Amino acid sequence: MLRTFLAVILAVSVVSCAGVKMSEKNINIVMAKNVEKGKGATDITDTFTFEGQIFVYITFTWDEVERQGGNHEINVKWYSGEKLVSTRNHQALFGRPPYYVWFYTSGTSLGVGKAKVEIYADGVLVGSKAFEVVAK
Repeated sequence: MLRTFLAVILAVSVVSCAGVKMSEKNINIVMAKNVEKGKGATDITDTFTFEGQIFVYITFTWDEVERQGGNHEINVKWYSGEKLVSTRNHQALFGRPPYYVWFYTSGTSLGVGKAKVEIYADGVLVGSKAFEVVAK
């Protein structure tokens, strides 16, 4: 009887601590020229200069606001036109929502022209954002 009780308690604990599944439904993506921890994204735009930094600022939310989000691997892929230029990865332990994460690259690494960034959570594409890099 005690073993059964402890097994049920353990199972409930594991289920309640399991992470939230991330998808395109619980993500918001903005592009910005600057990001500060605790303040968020500033100078939000979809047009960047060749010399400047380019930030993607991602907000993850989910309906169960008292539930911890769990462990997730967040990956971004930066493209210049259709050419993959770079990738970045981040292992994150999501607390309660919202959870913020950001990545950056430079206009010099992408070059002038149309560009995009793709966001993956646990290997699944959850969103993308198109933007442009201009000479000045």
